[in-house]
Amino acid sequence: MPRAATCQIIRRATKRGTSYFLRVRYDGERVLVRLGGSWEGWDEERVETERALTAQLLARGEWRPPDDQRRAQAAARSRRAARSQTFHRVASDYYAAQEPRLKSDKSKTDLKWRLSVASTYLGEFAIDEINEGHIDDMVTALLKERDEIERAAAGGEPLKETYVDSRTGREHERRRRGLSNDSINKIVAGTARVLEDQRRRGVIDRVPVDRTSRVKSAAPSRSFLEVFQMQAVRRAATALEVEARGLTWDDVKAIRRSRKSAVALAKEYRVSDVLIGKIRRREIWTEQPKRRRNDVPRVAPIGLLLLSGVRISEGCGLEFARHIDFPAGLIRITRDITKSDAGVRAIPMLPRVRDDLLALKADRGGRYVLETRDGNPQRPDNVRANLIDKVVELSNEMLAAAGQRPIEHCTPHSLRRTFASIMAEVGVPPRRAMTLMGHTDARFTMSVYQQVLDMGAEEWRALPDVLGCTPQEALGILTGRSVGASAARGLGNEWATEPANADADAK
Repeated sequence: MPRAATCQIIRRATKRGTSYFLRVRYDGERVLVRLGGSWEGWDEERVETERALTAQLLARGEWRPPDDQRRAQAAARSRRAARSQTFHRVASDYYAAQEPRLKSDKSKTDLKWRLSVASTYLGEFAIDEINEGHIDDMVTALLKERDEIERAAAGGEPLKETYVDSRTGREHERRRRGLSNDSINKIVAGTARVLEDQRRRGVIDRVPVDRTSRVKSAAPSRSFLEVFQMQAVRRAATALEVEARGLTWDDVKAIRRSRKSAVALAKEYRVSDVLIGKIRRREIWTEQPKRRRNDVPRVAPIGLLLLSGVRISEGCGLEFARHIDFPAGLIRITRDITKSDAGVRAIPMLPRVRDDLLALKADRGGRYVLETRDGNPQRPDNVRANLIDKVVELSNEMLAAAGQRPIEHCTPHSLRRTFASIMAEVGVPPRRAMTLMGHTDARFTMSVYQQVLDMGAEEWRALPDVLGCTPQEALGILTGRSVGASAARGLGNEWATEPANADADAK
């Protein structure tokens, strides 16, 4: 039961005199009603008269607080209720309010991830209880978790985690990865957004996140490939594609015609010498079998990312019919597959890219350029884990056998960055490079994406093998005009097939 209604006089001394209030218990709440000050004509007798009148109205149930007091009372109740809510509840409500304002699925996924991680550590705390110490504890826990993951990996027993594929509903296992400093700072920033929203609504007085709440970000590693590494990647992609595809009828015919030993052929075709013997004795492959497609293409997808500069999200959305214009030699990036208006562009296809895509289209006849075994578009995470990582692993084996520097780090963005560096080497003007990369600032393209390739004489001789044409021809294709040798020199590239001072550099 709520307490009985009461009415008391409250006196407060001020510089101007005494200020009088009535403290009324109404509807289970205390309401403070200001009457006036002594300088306004209020004295003890007048105040007592007002108190007695208010008490009579309360007894009859006829008294109501003034409108501004009622609003203040309701606001106070709302703040008390809000402060009792947990961070998890508040973060969920904040995401629900922000989701309609976020344009891309990537932005929605990113915000949801930030708040999900933050809720793991702060979720049970009331929103008004969270302070700088709680934020610091969350950051410390994330750093310790990363150290444990790295120690386990260094000890040869990497930690694993299970996840559910959103498309198939199946559970898979993958290696756990610790969060980088940048990722941890993103989580702190997401937490700050929720707390700032609560401050604006009057629930809390301040946001307990400051500069010391964040960790120092490491200098970004701008990974890219050198020319000899590009060649190794292509050789590795070809080998893996052949291995996954298995023997073809043409391979069988070549094996039967060859005079090489079974062991040599087994090594060449990456099969057993027993299988080679059976093929030669015609115990198997007596007739051309029906073609099975249980392999995933690698050469064309990696060539596309390396020599066109498309973002991985754009590449996964490319369709042959809508985006690949073979007659015009263009890759058309439309608004529905890119993240901004600047991303809408037409990228000229270098000969190597065009030949690879033509071969892929003729061989598979699929809808998507980056396609799974089932004919669905690839997902960005799968491209790196199931396609690029395996190619880089075999590439490094090849590079180690040749005594060359391995690829330390390679992501889809590394390939995109490599394309920008190639454009710089062949002499594409910065503003044109900016357009082809889908940027709005040429300085950003030059400072972040265009790395300095190690271009000696040998690398210049190898570059046409990567591009499928000479650097001079590549410049003409990428700029959309035919460029002669004199024009090329005017753009700062004194080469035909290699720079004039290449031999000197090599010495």
